Amino acid sequence: MLSRRLAAHSRQKVQSLASIVELGRRVDIDDLVVRMSGGSPRDIIRIGKAILDQQGEIDSSGRAISERAVSAGIEVIAAEIAAETVPDNILRDLKKMKRADFTVANVYADVFKITQGAGAQKVQLWQRFRSRDKDRQSPTEKRKPAQQRLCSRFTNCSKAHLQRHQCP
Repeated sequence: MLSRRLAAHSRQKVQSLASIVELGRRVDIDDLVVRMSGGSPRDIIRIGKAILDQQGEIDSSGRAISERAVSAGIEVIAAEIAAETVPDNILRDLKKMKRADFTVANVYADVFKITQGAGAQKVQLWQRFRSRDKDRQSPTEKRKPAQQRLCSRFTNCSKAHLQRHQCP
């Protein structure tokens, strides 16, 4: 779908994002965009648009999309989708965690400096939200591994994943 849209809007000159993106390392940008979209055609288009918009801001006369534009576009769309899908209080807490893998002890002792019980309650709240979110997912998305679902909803995908050459 992404390649068809690119081809249609470029008079068949561009068949993939990879052909117009300058990345210093081996990253399949087309695969990254599809994974980050969670398979949503709407989000594939939104991600591509965010990347192109950022390139326009950086250098509209460039002949290729820069790595900087890819990173900035991912960050912009991640913030938009997170704001649309995650309640403010949970999003604020998850940002404060600064990581996707943690223990309850990390939550209460290292980050929030609260009691163990309060830390456990906070994690349970996040889990309840995640469970409700799963109920709203399509059957295809429900079958994806949990790490990939988190990634596709931009809880964890950003510049860090691009720098590690992959998005789980």
